[in-house]
Amino acid sequence: MEPEDDYPYDDEQDEQQGMRPLSRALFINLVIVVLYTGVLMAFEGRDEGLIVSGLMMLGQAAVNLVAMIVMFVMGKKEWGLGLLLSALILGVVGFSACVAGFQY
Repeated sequence: MEPEDDYPYDDEQDEQQGMRPLSRALFINLVIVVLYTGVLMAFEGRDEGLIVSGLMMLGQAAVNLVAMIVMFVMGKKEWGLGLLLSALILGVVGFSACVAGFQY
């Protein structure tokens, strides 16, 4: 009798790539945030960059929520959980960045 996997993957492709969908969703969102925040801070300056970056994070969180619903409907629960966690983190960080940008 083979031991059962405690954390099943959604499909074989995710299993072959070695990174779980939850981790992959978080990583992809982190890379996107770092890229546009860096570009905005370089070209817009500190105050405007923070405000615009925060608003973009809130927009990205909204996109993640829509994608989460789609993933849950498709039966890919782990992707849905990763997108939900990303949306929550982006919502908190985006709101904080907007508030910090308005204070300066």
